[in-house]
Amino acid sequence: GWWTGYKLGGVVALNTADAFQSAGVENYWQMTFLVLGLMIIACNIALMFVPELPPTDRAAAQSTDDRVIASKLGFSGGTGHVV
Repeated sequence: GWWTGYKLGGVVALNTADAFQSAGVENYWQMTFLVLGLMIIACNIALMFVPELPPTDRAAAQSTDDRVIASKLGFSGGTGHVV
C-alpha cells in the first residue's frame, strides 16, 4: 500500500542522505535525489520484463464484470454499455 511506499522510500532516502553526509559529500541531498531517480529508472526497466496476460483474457474478464455490474445496477440494453 501507500504506507509501504512512503515508509520504504523514506528509509532509503534518509539512509542514503546520511551515508553521503558521513562521506563528506557537500550536496548530499542532491546526490540522494539522483540515487532515488536512478532507482526509479531501474524499477521501470525491470517492470518492462514482467509478462502481462494476453489482452483476450483481460477483455473476457472485463466483459464478465461489465455484465455483473449492469445486472446489479438494473441496466439493460444499450444503456448498460454506456454506463
